[in-house]
Amino acid sequence: MKKITIGIASLATTIVLLFTGQPDGLLHFYALNVGQGDALFFRTPSGETILVDGGPGNAVLQELDSVLPFFNRTINYVFLTHTDRDHIEGLIYVLQRYKVEHVYITGYYKAGSLVRAFMRAAEEHNVPITLADAQSDIVLSDGTMIDILFPFKRAVENALSVNNASLVAKVMYGTQNILLTGDSEIPEEETLLKHGDNLSAEVLKVAHHGSNTSTTPDFLAKVHPKYAVISVGRNNTYHHPHPSTLTKLKEAGVKVLRTDLNGRVEIIFDKEKIVDIKEGA
Repeated sequence: MKKITIGIASLATTIVLLFTGQPDGLLHFYALNVGQGDALFFRTPSGETILVDGGPGNAVLQELDSVLPFFNRTINYVFLTHTDRDHIEGLIYVLQRYKVEHVYITGYYKAGSLVRAFMRAAEEHNVPITLADAQSDIVLSDGTMIDILFPFKRAVENALSVNNASLVAKVMYGTQNILLTGDSEIPEEETLLKHGDNLSAEVLKVAHHGSNTSTTPDFLAKVHPKYAVISVGRNNTYHHPHPSTLTKLKEAGVKVLRTDLNGRVEIIFDKEKIVDIKEGA
């Protein structure tokens, strides 16, 4: 496993977490290794769990088994950024396997078999579904906040594509922020820039797997991340990430972490800084 050490991690705390499942007072962010798709997982300082998208197929189940204690079968919050297969399919398996307490979706989707299966799984397992918007932020007891920046109602109603109705959110803990962008493309980025929200974040989950349809220089300048995470499959047929996107990130001085090259990415935060980065599972 490749490891980038930012600070001194406590071995004793890690052992306790692995074998007892007790929270360690840190925010853990994972880009799960699910191939060509997105599946992003958070374990908060108090031990609550958040899953954003589920990737294609059922690879997310094995990944969750690797990052959760074997006896923990609960996911507190699930967010579906949009309904493309490489984001929604794995969540169907998650709803069937795990006790999911809350599901948030944008409400903009094109009906299809995967959407129907997702809705059916939520109904069968009595999981409430909430239509997320920029007013439905979530504040957890340990101070972690999920700040939903998009959708705005009118913007979603006028969306030209499912990608450009992607849920965008910032996960915030202390002074540390992770910006999650789904598959949003240039039109959605421009909408966010015009709206004037604070987009700054230490970590950017690069939109649309590093496609050249996203991550404009203006958007990057506004976010001003230190690290960019690209969730993407090895040797994928879309040729993601696009060289132009990688060039823009390099020119902006952003360190890139990729699941296709190094497997699962984990970034660990305290309230003031990134304390550890791990790649390689």
